Amino acid sequence: MGVYIVLIVMVGICTILFTNPYTGQLYSSYKTRTKIYYLIVFVMILLQGLRTNLVGGDLINYGYRFSEFGGMSWQSIISYNGKHEIGYIVLNKIIYMLSKGNFQVLLFVIAAFYNTSLAIFIKKNSSNYFFSLYLYIALNIFNLSMNNLRSTVALGVLYIGIPYLFKKKYVKFLLTLIIACLFHTSMACMLFFFGMVFITNKYLFASICVIFSVFLGTGFSIFSKIIQYVLPKYTSYFRVNSSGGGRNLLLFLVFLLLALLLLSKKEWWTSNKNTILLKLFICGICLQVVSLNVSFFARAVYYHLTSILFLYPELISNGRISRKSSSIFMFLIMICFMMYYIVALKGNSTMTVPYDWILNS
Repeated sequence: MGVYIVLIVMVGICTILFTNPYTGQLYSSYKTRTKIYYLIVFVMILLQGLRTNLVGGDLINYGYRFSEFGGMSWQSIISYNGKHEIGYIVLNKIIYMLSKGNFQVLLFVIAAFYNTSLAIFIKKNSSNYFFSLYLYIALNIFNLSMNNLRSTVALGVLYIGIPYLFKKKYVKFLLTLIIACLFHTSMACMLFFFGMVFITNKYLFASICVIFSVFLGTGFSIFSKIIQYVLPKYTSYFRVNSSGGGRNLLLFLVFLLLALLLLSKKEWWTSNKNTILLKLFICGICLQVVSLNVSFFARAVYYHLTSILFLYPELISNGRISRKSSSIFMFLIMICFMMYYIVALKGNSTMTVPYDWILNS
């Protein structure tokens, strides 16, 4: 657990040191902060790229699959009809050929792509990228990426696609979403959010969210049978009472949403970017309600939590909090997220604690 605590404390210290206590934004005079930011990202790449296959409950299986996919012919790959997506299989095949079967190279390539995509996404779209990086770690998304490979690549692609929505380039966003689905099918859950982007009436939006959550909650058995018929290879993800994600996360997200709505300014939501991020957040909560019964949606929830990385830094700098209280409020938020992170680490649902370096194997 120590390596994760050190990482989040390090990012937390940088957040406090480089943040103007009166505006909640980064000091404009600190030219070295970008170098420190990317240095931390590089450390995250090393942590992921140099981990052994004992880090994460699924990583050993990914190692076996790497050898299997690497040994397949291209014709066999084209005709493959198993659980894994074609994009991930092709990636395994290419890395296997280039690295002569070294699974560690695959881990490092995915780590480099994912964290670089994340870093650029945050840097370009956050009002306080150190605070965003802190929230990213505290939400346990970093630990999840230590356990998963397919969904990690898919999420890295999504980081590239979301800014297209801010610019209303919907076709480009759909193309990146299709590419992401080639690495993990759960990314298709983003289609629900994409449809909600075009709903401008807030009452209609809220009604659809409630109906969606209630329908999938009460009609779970019927819904699961339909999905299992359409996607039989994902049957294991549709077990009743799978508790994907948990009620603790649901309560935490509802608390964050209420605080966001109460403390944000009305004119804040005239921004297309902020509105899209809010819709992404609310759709994530809807999926979290469903994931209490269907573990398939648990991963999709974390795709949507990306919105928090930008909404809360914006709330600190442009919310209803007074300038004198903004630094105190940010500090309280950091403590709140730290407490959640520690609880998540103790739960160890990703089986990434304790951490093992490749040098220890």
